[in-house]
Amino acid sequence: MLLGVSASAFAQQATLKGRVMDQKGSSLVGATLRFEEIQKSLSTNANGDFSLDRLQTGKLRLKVSMVGYATLDTLIQVGDG
Repeated sequence: MLLGVSASAFAQQATLKGRVMDQKGSSLVGATLRFEEIQKSLSTNANGDFSLDRLQTGKLRLKVSMVGYATLDTLIQVGDG
C-alpha cells in the first residue's frame, strides 16, 4: 500500500490531501485512514483520494488499512517543518 500526501498550511491550520494506491499504482477505493491523536477517521473516495481540513500543524500518526493489505502505520508532519 502506498500513500501520497500533500499539506498546505495557513494561520496554524492545515489541509491534508492525498491518494492511497496499491503497489501497481491502482487507487484503493474505501481505504480507511485513522488519525489517532485527533480521533478522526475517513475513507478514500472513488479515486482513492482523501482530504482533511482544519488540522493543527505538527506531527500526527496515521494508520491506513484496507481488507487484503497490510496496515500502513506512519508518522506525518502537517504544515510547518
